[in-house]
Parts: sequence; structure tokens; C-alpha cells
Amino acid sequence: MTRRDLIALGALPLIAQEKKLPTAPVSIRKCDTYNEDFYEIFTRMFDDLGGVRKLVANKTVTIKLNLTGSPGLRLQGKALGLTHYTHPKHVLAMTAVLDRAGAKRIRFVESAWGTAGPLAEYMLDSGWNVRQLSTAARQVEFLNTNGLGGFAKKYTRMKVPHGGWIFPAFEFNQIYAETDVMMSMAKL
Repeated sequence: MTRRDLIALGALPLIAQEKKLPTAPVSIRKCDTYNEDFYEIFTRMFDDLGGVRKLVANKTVTIKLNLTGSPGLRLQGKALGLTHYTHPKHVLAMTAVLDRAGAKRIRFVESAWGTAGPLAEYMLDSGWNVRQLSTAARQVEFLNTNGLGGFAKKYTRMKVPHGGWIFPAFEFNQIYAETDVMMSMAKL
């Protein structure tokens, strides 16, 4: 038996279990520039999925931003949102969509690179208009999950649905346990 044969045998239980895992609908839109009406685009995408109100009304929505790397890291001098960060226009539009749909609270979270300091300051250093974002909904919070402090006082063990394939649970910042709806916003 070769090493590849052994690895293939080890994958069989995972492949068999894959058919039992739940699936969810997906909506995709092509955007050619960052000058499009993202509020309208995101609203239509949620409509494709059955609407956003029933998902977020009167709930805490946590949005995991993707702010990879140092705020000073620039590719050919371009803005971070054009190269390797979640684009601020996407975040602002999504915040407005969620607020209009009745989200009780919107939390932006990220494990900020190289600091456990306030996420809002990190975003300011990255060129974000934090004031505009903080007023885009009724209640907006910025939380750095790169350590404890601020809002989070402990880590919380969260079990993996269906028992997990490798680990049955993970330790997370307690902010994630206080979340009703979790979103991860992709880069670009």
C-alpha cells in the first residue's frame, strides 16, 4: 500500500459523511467596478435567498471583516480595499441593508494584525471612514478579536455541528457566542 492509498482510505469516512451535511442556497452577482450601487445589489441578492428581514430582524449581526496584514502594506500604492482588504463600500452598503432590515446591533470584528488595540483605530490607520460606518446603522460596534479586552472578557468553547471531522469544538472570543447571525465579508 502506498502513502497515497493510505490517505485515500483515510478520506473515505469524510466523503461518506459529506452527503449528510446541510447545504444552503447561494446568490452571486458580478460587479465590474466599485462605483456600482451595492445597496441595491445586496438587496437583490438577499431577495434571491428569500429576503434578509427574517434572517436579521431584532438580532445581533456580527460581520467578520477581512483586513489582512498591516495598514501600511500597500501594493503599488493602491488602497487596501482594492488589493487585499474587504472594500469599505461593500461594508457600508451591507450595513445599510442590515439596518433597514431591522438588525438590532451590527458588530464588526477582526483579529487586527499585530495589535490588540481598538479595531476602530486600526481601521482609521487603514484609511477607513469609521465615523461614516459607525453612523450607518442604529447600533454599530467595532471589536478586535485579537485577544481579550474591551467587550470580551473570556473565550468560549463552541461545538462543531455534526461533531466535526477532526475537532469536536473550538475556543472563540466570546463575541462570537453572543452572535445571532454571522457573516464573513470577502476581500475585494
